[in-house]
Amino acid sequence: MSVVDALCTPQRIHRRMPMFRRPEYQVPEERPDVYRFQCFDQDSSYSFPNNDKMTMLDENIEQTRQCCQGLEALRKDIELSKDQTAQDSSIDDELRREKLNKYNEELARLDTGIFDAKFNMDLFIYIKALEADKHKSAALNKRLREENAWLLEELTASQKKSQKLDLEIIDLKQDLENFKYLHSLEKFDDSKDDFDSGRGTDIFESRPLSHTRTMQELGFDPEEEEGQENSNQLNVHSPTNSLTTRSSQNDLMLHSGVTSASISALDDAPTDLKNLYFMVNQLLAQGNFDSATLATKKYMERVKKDKGDKSADYASILNLFATIYKEQKKFKEAVIFLKQALAIREAIYGEESAAVACTHSTIAVLFGRMNRFADSEKHAQKTVDLRKKIQGADHTDVAKFLTTLGTAQLNLKKYKEAEASFQQATDVYEKKTGPIETLTLKSKTQLCQALIKQGRVQEAEVKYREMISTAHQRKYGASTSTQMILNVAEDREVNKRKDPSIDDEHVKRCVQVVKEAPGILPAIKAMASIYRREKKFDAASLLDDVAHRASKETKNNYQVASMETSTISDASNGQ
Repeated sequence: MSVVDALCTPQRIHRRMPMFRRPEYQVPEERPDVYRFQCFDQDSSYSFPNNDKMTMLDENIEQTRQCCQGLEALRKDIELSKDQTAQDSSIDDELRREKLNKYNEELARLDTGIFDAKFNMDLFIYIKALEADKHKSAALNKRLREENAWLLEELTASQKKSQKLDLEIIDLKQDLENFKYLHSLEKFDDSKDDFDSGRGTDIFESRPLSHTRTMQELGFDPEEEEGQENSNQLNVHSPTNSLTTRSSQNDLMLHSGVTSASISALDDAPTDLKNLYFMVNQLLAQGNFDSATLATKKYMERVKKDKGDKSADYASILNLFATIYKEQKKFKEAVIFLKQALAIREAIYGEESAAVACTHSTIAVLFGRMNRFADSEKHAQKTVDLRKKIQGADHTDVAKFLTTLGTAQLNLKKYKEAEASFQQATDVYEKKTGPIETLTLKSKTQLCQALIKQGRVQEAEVKYREMISTAHQRKYGASTSTQMILNVAEDREVNKRKDPSIDDEHVKRCVQVVKEAPGILPAIKAMASIYRREKKFDAASLLDDVAHRASKETKNNYQVASMETSTISDASNGQ
């Protein structure tokens, strides 16, 4: 056999063709569990294209391309041999025709093979494109499912918010009807201004908690509440309303392990930590929260490196972070930091230490600000128990957090428990500070609220009268009890005095009483509501006038004091 014959054999052609794997594909109908999905069904499943399949397609395409190139080269060789055979004159004509026919047959088979190879290569490229499209569709499906889940969450949240707003609208409509009714009863009284027309605050009306809740009800000190309210009204940043007034000093106190009855712990704290507290205090007073956070974070990294993340200093830094977030009203983040600090302090000082009690108290207040009253009650109860063990049951700190506990119980509709908590706080304050001091009057006012919630309005009225009478007697003496504003208001109701100027002198005297004992202002407003509830509108309007003038004068006094404080501060900075 000649070289040309050997080259033209089918075995030779088979050896020169590269081998490639045959891909196996399943149409979507054969794999319904993989390709079937529903965009709005969170339980349905889908799969992405297999990367191994894409790799196999690439390999087959490359092998087919190599096969096609080999067949093209073989075809050229056969054509060259055919030409040489046709031009060779030494070969017999019969043999030449036979070889040429054989060459033509081999060329035909090669053309078929080349066509098949190109077809397979195009088919693999098309299948690869389909796989890529399927991959894109699966990715789009995943994104749509995620967006659908997010939309469902937003829809649920919006529905809950809408329901809450609907309830508030119902309450506001009821309030509006009540105000219209009260106004219709007094529309013929021309001597009354808008404030005297029975539009005072009624403690018996049902309003959302967010309309009536104050910082004092949540356990903050009265001076802190005044600082917050006046700062909001006047936009005055004062360092006394910020960090070191309460939370910073209480937290620094933990380094020496003393109670709140001891001396200021600022002297016992590390110098750099003390300086950090004062610097952060100034930054918070200026509203520069980013700088305060950055400075605290740098100090935290240094403390973590030097003393570890289980040290007392590290817990103090966590508490400082909580204060920064509290000033920004990010109560959820503040609670997270406080819980971390609580765990560290329990491990260092024990579960019945002053440090742990201080942290529990702060967490209780923040939960109250978040309307999570069940959690607030738990931490407030823990605070009260620890404070009683550490400081004694008759300490004012115990009374303070009894009011926090009572507020949480009041919002949880545990009126009996709230009454007991407020009564204990009132007894402690009366014993330690006196019957008409601000804290005593505050806790007694909250006690009256608990009584009213139980329908014991007469008992609450007796306590309100006692508060107002005691404050009046301290200012003007017991001999002037007949001139007490409640007696004047009831006399005005009996005699139907319509001219407000007749009782103007009594109103001014009562305003002076409120200036010396501002804690009776809620009692005066509550008595106005009680009179209005009893249809004693003339008496109620007189008390509303007192409350209006007292609130206005208190605000003016605060503005003057703020201007004086600002002037002194500027002078000090200049020096």
